[in-house]
Amino acid sequence: MLVQFYIENFLSFDDEVLFNMIASDDKNHKNHLMDLGLDDDKLLRCAAIYGPNASGKSNLIKALAFARDIVINGAKRGQKIAINPFKLNKENSEKPSKFDFLIKIKDTLYSFGFSFNATTILEEWLLVTKKGEEEKPYYERIIEDGKVYVEIYPDFEEEGTDNYKTLELIEKTTGNNQLFLTKMYENYIDKIKDLVNWFASLKIMFPNTKYAATASEVLTNEKFKEFLEGFLKTAQTGIAGISFKKLGELDFDKHFLDMPEETKLTINNLDENAAISIISPDNKMFSIIKTEEEYKLFELITKHKQENGNMIDFGIEEESDGTRRLFDFIPALFDLKSNEKVYVIDEIDSSLHPLLSKMILEIFFNTCSDEHNSQFIFTTHDTNLLDLNLLRKDEIYFIQKDKKHSSRIYSLADFEMNEDLEEQVQNGYLEGRFGAIPFIADIKRLGWLSK
Repeated sequence: MLVQFYIENFLSFDDEVLFNMIASDDKNHKNHLMDLGLDDDKLLRCAAIYGPNASGKSNLIKALAFARDIVINGAKRGQKIAINPFKLNKENSEKPSKFDFLIKIKDTLYSFGFSFNATTILEEWLLVTKKGEEEKPYYERIIEDGKVYVEIYPDFEEEGTDNYKTLELIEKTTGNNQLFLTKMYENYIDKIKDLVNWFASLKIMFPNTKYAATASEVLTNEKFKEFLEGFLKTAQTGIAGISFKKLGELDFDKHFLDMPEETKLTINNLDENAAISIISPDNKMFSIIKTEEEYKLFELITKHKQENGNMIDFGIEEESDGTRRLFDFIPALFDLKSNEKVYVIDEIDSSLHPLLSKMILEIFFNTCSDEHNSQFIFTTHDTNLLDLNLLRKDEIYFIQKDKKHSSRIYSLADFEMNEDLEEQVQNGYLEGRFGAIPFIADIKRLGWLSK
């Protein structure tokens, strides 16, 4: 689970900024908390992030996505790192960017971070705290006399062992623009496997993100199909059921003439009886299943009831933008209640009615359990969610820019609040009591109003 995330000199973040998921002493909604494993500290399951347009909400999500991608995909030797420093301070172009994570996986806390410029990982570190033990450094990457090297500490691997020699070899083959963590994972070092797998499992969704796997999950997972149908009916989308139309054997030239070669390669490498989902440019959803001799193609369809009670088929592309958006969210909710995952969603309210956004949150809180320590982090403009009957104060975050136009993050829990204000958080926010709202000039000054 994500405990803390520091950002420095990246996009709209200038000086070091902390996004913190450690719970405050708020006594409400105790079922929203998880054990952190350090003293009596608790960890939040949810974070709702508010702020005006261009405040930095999406940049926080982009920073998480950037860090995830550089850990998972790494960089080829000699390839530049796509750094994007804070541009409104001229000195920052010469300063490194920095990410620092505190992550809990099972009974272990990982403190992992790195700083970098366009050509070099300048620093990298990993410290680990296991339950009941003190924090132990595993390795530290530093620059000395212009050279990058990795110091491997005894708690990671003892000198003189074969594994230690392996780590020394990995260090020598790690490019200046590559993370030592990534190279260790590529060389099957078990001690860091859980950490890299956490980054790989971090689900990040932007407004244009499409969850293609829905079609295959409906076809192969009856429990998911029931969950999806139940949600769509409760949300009053008009959908009475989900089904498939068999389109026969897959023909790339007939069905997917413009399919990317990478997707074709993935399909050709499918294991027998495995399935893959595809969303076409016109928003149709398909599932392809590999059998012993052929690839079978199915189209996901929805069923609506006519006045006479007969069922009629609709293609997914015929559904509204909001309904199609639900097809992206519902798999996330099913995954969150079934597995230990972290989902980060930018603009959860995009194309959704406010009551549906609230319903998504209520389902998450009602289905999460101590068995699966999942987290749900999202940005939103939907002020209907600013309700302390729904969220804790420390689950509500604000992002706004300071006088230097740098983004800063703070929580509703940072404010002293009387009982009246706690009952009217939405009104208090819209009145500007917590900041993080747009300050709109008098429209009369624009000269658009008739005299």
